[in-house]
Parts: sequence; C-alpha cells; structure tokens
Amino acid sequence: MNIILKKMIDRSQVISFDIFDTLILRNVTTPDKIFDIVGIRNCDEKNFKSKRIEAEKIARGKSKKEDITLDDIYNNIEYDEKERNILKLSEIQTEIDYATSNKKIKEVYDYCKNKNKQIICVSDMYLDKETIRRILEKNGYFVDDIFVSSEFGKSKYVGSLFDLVREKYVHNNTWLHIGDRKKSDFINPIKKGLNAFIIRRNRREKIVEKNISNDIITSLIINNEDKCQNEQQKWGYKVLGPLCIAFLYWLQEQSIKNNINNLLFCARDMKLIQEIYEIIFSKEVIIKNKYFYVSRKSTFLPYLYKKNSFETLKKIAEIGKRSISLDELLHTCNINIKGIEINTSNYGIDLNKKYELEELRNPNFTKWYDELIKDYIEKVGKEQYDNFIKYLNKLDVNEQTAIVDLGWNGTTQNILINILGYNLSGFYFGLYSKKDKINDRNAYTFVFNEKEHNYSEKIFSYRPLFEAIFSALHGSTIKYTNDENAPYVLGKNYNGDNKFLKDVQNGAIQFAKDLKIYSKDIKKIDSKKMIDDFIRIGISPTLKETKILGEIENDNFPVRKFAHPKTILYYSMHLKELKKDFRDSEWKVGFARRLLKINLPYYKIYKEIRRK
Repeated sequence: MNIILKKMIDRSQVISFDIFDTLILRNVTTPDKIFDIVGIRNCDEKNFKSKRIEAEKIARGKSKKEDITLDDIYNNIEYDEKERNILKLSEIQTEIDYATSNKKIKEVYDYCKNKNKQIICVSDMYLDKETIRRILEKNGYFVDDIFVSSEFGKSKYVGSLFDLVREKYVHNNTWLHIGDRKKSDFINPIKKGLNAFIIRRNRREKIVEKNISNDIITSLIINNEDKCQNEQQKWGYKVLGPLCIAFLYWLQEQSIKNNINNLLFCARDMKLIQEIYEIIFSKEVIIKNKYFYVSRKSTFLPYLYKKNSFETLKKIAEIGKRSISLDELLHTCNINIKGIEINTSNYGIDLNKKYELEELRNPNFTKWYDELIKDYIEKVGKEQYDNFIKYLNKLDVNEQTAIVDLGWNGTTQNILINILGYNLSGFYFGLYSKKDKINDRNAYTFVFNEKEHNYSEKIFSYRPLFEAIFSALHGSTIKYTNDENAPYVLGKNYNGDNKFLKDVQNGAIQFAKDLKIYSKDIKKIDSKKMIDDFIRIGISPTLKETKILGEIENDNFPVRKFAHPKTILYYSMHLKELKKDFRDSEWKVGFARRLLKINLPYYKIYKEIRRK
C-alpha cells in the first residue's frame, strides 16, 4: 500500500471512495461491453448494443439534471414495455455478475475498516443505489452510505455531489476522497476543500478486443493475475489457461457438430484439459467424458494380437522411429522374449542389430515372425486384448466416441479403429502425419495439420516441454488387468513432485474457475492470440519466461530441467560439458536464451543447427 496514502488515511476521519474502476472493476475491457453481453443473454446480439447507446444519448439530451437514471435510459429505448423491463433487469444482473473487487484498492478499504474510519462511496452512475450496494457487498465492501449521481441528479464531474455528502456527514471532520479520474476524483474534491488521492487507472483501457469472448478472457487476466502466488501460477493463469479454454470451446463445438456423445481424454497429456472441461461444462450433459488411461505401449500388444502379422509389427516400428532392433521392438510391445526360443541365425537376422525401416521389407523378417513369433502372440496377446476390450466397454466406447489428445501422429486413434473394427473420431491440438496414417478417418485439429507446417515446426523445437506442461503427474499406462477396480497398470513417474509444473497447472485451473461464471456468455473465441502467445514463448521467450518454464522437470530418467544451464564462466572452462548440456536440453531455445541472457534470433539459430 502506498505510504503517502496510508499517512493521509491516518489523518482523516471520513474516507470516500469512487466505485467503478476504483473499488470495483468490470471483467470487460470497457463499460459498453456489458451491452454486448446483455444482447447475447437476450438473443439480440446484433441490435441491443446500438439501441442501448442511442437511448442513453437521447435521455441525456432530454434531461435537465446533471445525471440520469437507468429508467430514464430505458424509457427511450426502441422496445415494447415488457421487453424493456426484461432487458433492464438483465443489464442490472449483468453489471452485478461482471463486477469484481479491485484487489489493490481492497487492501486500502480493509486498512480503513481496521482503523474504524467512516467509509462512504461517491459515484457518477446511472445505476440505482441498491444495485450498487449489491455490487459492493458481493465483493466484500460494506460501507456506511452511498451517494450516487442518478439518485440526486447531482454529479462528481460538476462537483455538486460532494456538497450533498458534506451536508449530511462531514461538518468539520477531515475528509479524504480516493478515486481514479483526474477532474471528478482529484481536482473537484480539492476545489471543495477536501483532501484527495488519485489512483493509477487500470491498464485495460489500452486494449481493444472486438470479440466479446476474448474481451472477457482478457479482462479476467488483467483483473486477477496478481492474486497468483508465484510466477509459475501467473503464467498458467494468463497463458496456459486461456489456451485450454479456447481448445475446449473448439472441442465442444466440433463434438456437437459431429454428433459425438462420448469424449475420452487420453492419458497423460489430457488430464489437465479434462479437469478444465469438467469445470467449464460440468452442468452440460450433452456429452459424456472420461479420462482414458492409455499409451502407445499399452495398445501395441492388443493391436498385434488383433492383426497378428509381421506387417503389423512393422507398422508399430514405423511410429516415431528411423531405426530399431527386433529386441527393442518386441519390448516396445510388452513382449518378454525370454520365454521364446528364438534362433534368428537361420533367417540371417540379428536380434540386437538396429535395422533401418526399409530393411524390414526383407521377406526373411516375415518368415521369422510367422514361424517363431506368431503363435506366441496368440497365447500372450489374448489376455491383454481381452482386458483392453473390457476396459473400453467400461468406458462406453461406441461409434459416436471420440478420443481427445495432443496429437502428433494420431496413433491411438488408428490402433483403436483397427482393434474395434469401426470408425471413431479424434480431436487434437495438431497432427504431423498425413491423413493416410490415420486411415483418412475423422481427425480434427485445433492448431495445425499436415498442410500447415508453420506451427508444427515451431512446436517441434520444444515439443517435450509442450507435452510436459499438459502432462499428468502419474506414470505412463503400461498394460491392462482383469481387475474391475484397477483395470490398468501404471509405470514409474520419476519426478513425482514436480512443484513448478503443479503451479503452472494450478494457475490454469484457477483461470477456468474464474471464467466458469461467465461460460454461458462465451460464444465464439478467436483462438489465434492464445495459440500465438503460447507458441511465441516456446520459440522466442523472454529471459523471465525461461526462468519460469525452464525449472519444470521432465518425468523421464534421468530427470532434467528443461532449461537450466550453468553459468557462462563455468562453461568457458568446461566446453565439453556445455556441448553435453545443450544436447541433452529438451528446450534448446530456452537453454540458450537463459544462458546468454541477450536478445538473439535463437529459433533461427536452432533451425540452422538442426539442419546441419
């Protein structure tokens, strides 16, 4: 709290506050955005705002008083009496809904209250006194009296409203007025012989958002980010949270459009997304949703059992690999080869040699599989297949089910289609693969697809960090069991207490909770800004952002922070260690930015290094 203001309060007996933009902020960037929302709530989005603004102009033109009432405005609006009453009540409720406490000035109010000061409010506003009292008390302000211009026809802007307050309350006591407008809250009180303190105006006025949904999101961030406990939470609140919300509104729209009745949010990357979906759409029963414990590894053996051939094993090898050994490939599919009598020498095959994918076309591999592996898959794969099908049935999977995932290759969707024998859809942040990789079946992307490489190349430069930011803090799904209460087995999570990641995700969750009460007013989000903000941080972070996100740890072994270099001085004497640390970093742009601390085109440098 400002020291000068504190001393002024200590010397005063009566403290008066301006209300809007002082004690109270609106969760919209400008007051007229309230009219947009009233229009949305009353199915008159196109006409109401212009009619409401025009009615206020007419009412002010007719009035001989210094200010007007809300009734004066609605008596001049182009609707019949019944519609006018409905719209007026709707505007009052919307003002109440969108009013929020100004956290910094709430501290000043609390200080005055603790000092037993007489607290009153003085405001130029067309809303009535009782509505303003409801707004104040909803946000924790309990004052001795309220003077509002609409009640008396007198205003702060002229100065006459202060005279009325003086007549009723002040007499010879010391009076301090606090507000945000230069003339109304500073110059005029001083002219009346009062003390006055002007606060800095909220920075939202510099922001122009044409899209009302984006306007609400922007205002929430401006009004509430300071309540976050640390920088990680703040980043989650203002960047990750809005991106998740934009994705989920897109998801909901696409799901309804495609007649989806069941959404499966895939572990582990969709845990946060599903939690936010539950917050925002919890009262909407249009679409069921469940968290789906799944991984590529957990589906490979059921898939191999269903399509028991070397061709299937080869398709598994093609997922994210350039070369692979048969030993590694079988382990990837949860196959313990110790129980198999494998003599590969008769086929000219080395079990431990890494083969390029092209080499797997050699017919000797098919012969080896058919003669030595196929029967074994029939035995060991059946149990996993049956357990997996039982788990899918428990999740109510049907042809109107869609999986929700970060994306990249659409592997899980493709495997499920092959196992189940019918189509089901997939919704993704993005897909690298061409459509034939997912059988040209219903795959929908939020950010990018195979035709849009601009975003995908940028995300690829920090993909592990991108995935980690969304990831749940539990191990990967390994396999499925016959246990009704625990139908899946999870692997080890090497980083069980990822504090920085928890803070980031908690910030996003808090944003969703704050947005929840306005969710019915959110219609069409322009997601480009949210996407661009998120991607910009990955490829062109500020030094502060590298410190916020660079401390997040992966959950692999060994556990590493994404961008946590040692000092330049240290590396100047340990060049080999610099090379190793840079190579091991999974966010190389962030690592270099945090190390060098100066502005350079790090992403371009990264691309050139990768090209070479």
